[in-house]
Amino acid sequence: QPGEEAVLDGADPVTGWEAGPGGFFKAHLALDLADQNQIFLGRDMLTEARWPDSRSLLQPVRAVAASGTANTLTDPQLPGPDDCWKGAVLWCAGGERWHCWSAVVTAFDAATHTLTFEKPQPEMWYTPRQGSEYVLMGVRAALDAEGEWFLDRDSRELWLKAPGGRHPDGLGIEAKRRLHVMDLSGRSYLRVSGLRFRAGGILTDARSSHLLFQGLKGEYLGHSYVNDISSSGTVLIRGHHIELNGCELAFASGSLLRVEGSDNRVINCFLHEGNYAGQWSGAVSLSGRRHLVSHNTIRGSGRDVCSIH
Repeated sequence: QPGEEAVLDGADPVTGWEAGPGGFFKAHLALDLADQNQIFLGRDMLTEARWPDSRSLLQPVRAVAASGTANTLTDPQLPGPDDCWKGAVLWCAGGERWHCWSAVVTAFDAATHTLTFEKPQPEMWYTPRQGSEYVLMGVRAALDAEGEWFLDRDSRELWLKAPGGRHPDGLGIEAKRRLHVMDLSGRSYLRVSGLRFRAGGILTDARSSHLLFQGLKGEYLGHSYVNDISSSGTVLIRGHHIELNGCELAFASGSLLRVEGSDNRVINCFLHEGNYAGQWSGAVSLSGRRHLVSHNTIRGSGRDVCSIH
């Protein structure tokens, strides 16, 4: 219809909310995307339960370690009883802070305020030490602020502290259900124009060719603090003679756009708020041959704005 806007959405509504104690609500959520889960209120992404509380993706509030080793981190400000942080994801800018890595917490000693985590950092450059910034997320103990959520995988219950104490049924809460909203793998000679998409990326492969993406607007393209989704999620251009023209891409934990293959073009696009997880990939990641990247605005990245491999 005239004036309407087409939107490709990777999220579906969450219904059947029940009130719980302390102003929390819960709903059954059967599908689990593991570290790539996202929950939305309207067009905005809500925050997975974390400590310290934060709402900003590119300027998050982070705690500061007092000391650390290859597989421990100590902070006198860490609250809670023994093992209350067991199972949490530790997201840490350790050592020289060249990038942020993550590991699962295996134990917490409340007396010494020490976390023990898996995947010991093998190099001195990334070992936690005094001044290392970090965040803990993804456990029930961290669910304390409005707009935060926690997924109990044993009971398959999604817990939410709704903004303003309102009932979630009237808020339009949605959960991400799929990683890509468009799959053009092996497709050729197509034009996709004027669409909005969110909560998912665009997928092409080495067989894709002669595609034109024009005037698209995509938000919340891919998300994970555990893995770099730059090679599996977001907008992936992997074939040849594929063009993005006049598109806007925003919000991804890794690269907003990854270009591989050959003879592809990225022209007059606005690419912003990428790599908010501070991983190795830039907000835009380029590899391959004979690409044209021209007249674009790229800004807002947790690390490099553009990485070339």
